[in-house]
Amino acid sequence: MHLLLSVLCWFLRIRGTRKIVIDGALYLERFVLWGRIKDDPGPWGINVWIHRIHLPDGDRDMHNHPWWWSFGVVLSGGYCETRARTAEWRFAPGQPPCTRRLNPGNVTVLGYDSYHVIETVRPKTWTLFITGRTTNRGWGFLVADGNHKKHIDSSWYKGGK
Repeated sequence: MHLLLSVLCWFLRIRGTRKIVIDGALYLERFVLWGRIKDDPGPWGINVWIHRIHLPDGDRDMHNHPWWWSFGVVLSGGYCETRARTAEWRFAPGQPPCTRRLNPGNVTVLGYDSYHVIETVRPKTWTLFITGRTTNRGWGFLVADGNHKKHIDSSWYKGGK
């Protein structure tokens, strides 16, 4: 599977590739199947990407995604994520975060109000990632006090090409 995905993405470089580098290390590669390389939606309001995840999120706070909806399917490898259970931008009372391992074939669904952090990444992790239209809230973090903090410092996410 990894070899097949590597060959497919070699061809997809023509459509667009984005490498996201954090602190000098390759964090994620994005290959466009449909839509645009950046966050704004492609034709019909969707983007379809293949992601190769190289590193976990590290010690950053849990983050949301800027789309009304998105979902990912693990194609190979896998990762462990911790998700906040939220209600109106705050931790849901009495609900601790949940941690789960995603293996090939597993699906994750994220709304604009879903917060997660990728804790560990297996080697050769590839996902199919599909997004809807962006919201006006954009990327953000769920900070220690339970509030959403807009992603103002773009060096974390936009560090890639």
